[in-house]
Amino acid sequence: MAAAEAYFVGRSELLSWINSTLGLRINKVEETANGAVACQLMDALFPGVVPMKKVDFNAKNDYDMINNYKVLQDVFNKLGVEKHCEVAKLIKGRPLDNTEFMQWFKAYWDTTTGGQPIADYDPAARRQLCKTGALRGSGSGPAAAAPTRSAMGGTAASTAGSLQRRISQPVSYATKGALPAAGAAATPTGAGTAARTGGKKKLISSSARTSVTSDSDTIERLQEEVSSWRVSAETATKEKDFYYSKLRAIELLCNTGGVVGSPVAKAVEDILYAATQEEGEACLAAAIAELEAAGGAAPADDAQQPEGIEQLQQQLQGGLDLQQHEEALQGGLQVAHGEEQGYAAQGVGQQVGAAAAMPVC
Repeated sequence: MAAAEAYFVGRSELLSWINSTLGLRINKVEETANGAVACQLMDALFPGVVPMKKVDFNAKNDYDMINNYKVLQDVFNKLGVEKHCEVAKLIKGRPLDNTEFMQWFKAYWDTTTGGQPIADYDPAARRQLCKTGALRGSGSGPAAAAPTRSAMGGTAASTAGSLQRRISQPVSYATKGALPAAGAAATPTGAGTAARTGGKKKLISSSARTSVTSDSDTIERLQEEVSSWRVSAETATKEKDFYYSKLRAIELLCNTGGVVGSPVAKAVEDILYAATQEEGEACLAAAIAELEAAGGAAPADDAQQPEGIEQLQQQLQGGLDLQQHEEALQGGLQVAHGEEQGYAAQGVGQQVGAAAAMPVC
């Protein structure tokens, strides 16, 4: 209900609220069109969240104004505030658009603070941190006289304080010297009220700021963890695709005409299609044992090499067909692989040529 009432607040009350909160002296709502006032209001609500060094209070052109609203929108997104800044309308400085935006801001302010004033906030010092320093022009300087209605929630303490300031300011030069005494005499009532409520307000403000800071740290930490896991997932996907392409190439090779059906190709396929790691290791061990046994049975003794050559010569001279000659020749060459040049000197090459020239039966 408070937010709905604040949304329809008048321009004069909006100006009084902005001036008293930020220590400004602006006369029109359109003077908030560059977005800097909205940024400092968020800085007052959530100290440390708004990067004031990026805010330009003296922004006059569209580029600088848009930059201020970018900073503001980033703060909204970081805090989870579902509000979109219509920058194209606001930077034109039209009264209606800027009034509606400030009315929304007043509603958000009252909802966030619960009608309590902000303690320990120095608006002038914060503006000095901005890109071009504090506001220059008619809107700069201390705030004007306090409004008839409290801009921070209408509490009794703030109303009494503003009434005291209004009474003490319009004095003549003749009574100017009596101001300290009058102020001292009027202080006890206001001081007593502030003493009763100041501690509670300060506690509420400090706890809210601590909660916001803690949430921001948690969000940043979680974002870093998400980025790290995303990089790890992308790396793992690339490695998976790389090794899968290698295995696919091996599978295709095992299915080619010259390799398919061979013991090695069969062993590789058994390993590739194994359902578990243990099954794959068992297939590998069995394949190694089988291949070693087959290799040990092959004739590799040097003493048998001359006999293989003589048998080959007899088969070539016996008039066998070309297919039998080729098979015998391959067997003899495998047996006599280590001394091929010596066999060529004995005339084996001539016999092979003669066999190749024989007609096929």
